[in-house]
Amino acid sequence: MYDHSLNAEIHFMPGVSVDAAILALKPLADSRGWTSENILAKNLSNDDKVALIAEGEVIQHLSLYTCGDASHLFASHVEAFAEKLKEIAEPGFIELHDHDTGDVANAITTYWYGDPIEVAQAQRLHAWHASAARLRDVGIPPTVLAAMASIGGFSAIRPAAESNAIDPDGARLFWQELLESAESLTAIADLHGLRTLADLFYLQNAVLSCGFIDHYPGESKVLGLASALPSGAKWKTYIKVEYMGSPDASLDQVCNQA
Repeated sequence: MYDHSLNAEIHFMPGVSVDAAILALKPLADSRGWTSENILAKNLSNDDKVALIAEGEVIQHLSLYTCGDASHLFASHVEAFAEKLKEIAEPGFIELHDHDTGDVANAITTYWYGDPIEVAQAQRLHAWHASAARLRDVGIPPTVLAAMASIGGFSAIRPAAESNAIDPDGARLFWQELLESAESLTAIADLHGLRTLADLFYLQNAVLSCGFIDHYPGESKVLGLASALPSGAKWKTYIKVEYMGSPDASLDQVCNQA
């Protein structure tokens, strides 16, 4: 047994019945000792909570929270629940927290469900929000985050600063190569530090405006990561290494061609 908590906000596809949702919930219901009558009456054991929003027999949304002791088989029940949701729910995720583990980095397990292509897009957006929150904490200006969100396709609102962009295509290419080179933005931060991730965002902004960033090798690995990308020779021209002085002279040529 271990102390756990579970959170899920589930939006269902149009036309899904309440009965179908309760049937999908059965792996969790069985493990927690709920009956369908308990679920519909919102009368669950302990501090577990479930709330259904429906129109007649058609369910729209389900909020789910469980906590307290759970067996070590509970994760398999959550996984089975997520698997059943793939056919009836919009893309989303369930978070299972292990409050007893000493491994803080792996204390939360996320179970995604939904159409695989849409899930991949949702995971990318989820990773962006997590990374943006961490970047705000270390002082990255909101205008820079807004520009990066717009260029990366995370926002339909284009910031005013982008109207003066010199090389938006280059900035998009840099973003694409960066995302294809790493598991996620959060993984970059975990592996190379938040300073490196912040510098990568600043670098994309430099590509957008044909400027450059200052790079301090002892504090950031942005130069190594950018150089390793398919267009690394181009991205290097936007980086000024402090002990080497001014940025690469070829930057003027790159910007003149943009």
